[in-house]
Amino acid sequence: MQFISLDYQKNKIHLNFQKMIDTFELMNQMINQMQQKIFVLEQQIKEKEKNDQIIKNELNHFKLLLQENIQYKSKEQENIQSNLTTPKESLNQTLITSDLTTPQIPTKEDIIKEEGSDTTTNLSQSPLLTNVKNKCFICGEVLDSAQFSSHFLHHQQSITPQPVTCFAKPLIPISSINPNIKPSHQNASNSSCQLTPIVLSPQTSSKFPCPLCDVNLRTNDLLIKHIEAAHYKLLK
Repeated sequence: MQFISLDYQKNKIHLNFQKMIDTFELMNQMINQMQQKIFVLEQQIKEKEKNDQIIKNELNHFKLLLQENIQYKSKEQENIQSNLTTPKESLNQTLITSDLTTPQIPTKEDIIKEEGSDTTTNLSQSPLLTNVKNKCFICGEVLDSAQFSSHFLHHQQSITPQPVTCFAKPLIPISSINPNIKPSHQNASNSSCQLTPIVLSPQTSSKFPCPLCDVNLRTNDLLIKHIEAAHYKLLK
């Protein structure tokens, strides 16, 4: 009996010990699962906080945009209101002042009055062409003043008619010399201190052609004025 009881006790102790081992293993598994669950929850919390911060930033951004738009709208309403309440007399005075400060374009009649009725001006009498007196701009041949226009007719046959852009400051409006010649933009005749680009188109109905741009002019005097106004500063 004594021997049997000892074996029984040993077996019982062994079984209890095995149960404890199984219990510890189970607890370890549960701890690992809980740690994994906690890690996942922490990651979800961090992600949620990050998303919340992004949403807050976007919300603040749209609030600033809304405030700027409200301020801009208020300012525009004030400008419109001030324009609507401007007195009519003030507007008229502004228009009159702008008309007084707008430079007047001399007409062909004004130019004739200033220069007289003489239309037989010689090339040698032109004050701007003193440095190129009696000299052909194209071939350099020395000419008599009377042969100036006829010599240019000789060069016309070898020049292909095409529009030419000149950046010379006109002394007189080109349109007053030949109404068919128009500036390349509407403000060309109003320029007072900078060179004005002028596009000249070929004409065939006049008597004296320009050798540089093939524009035909009615008289030798107009040809001289045209060269002074459109080409002289490029050829000086």
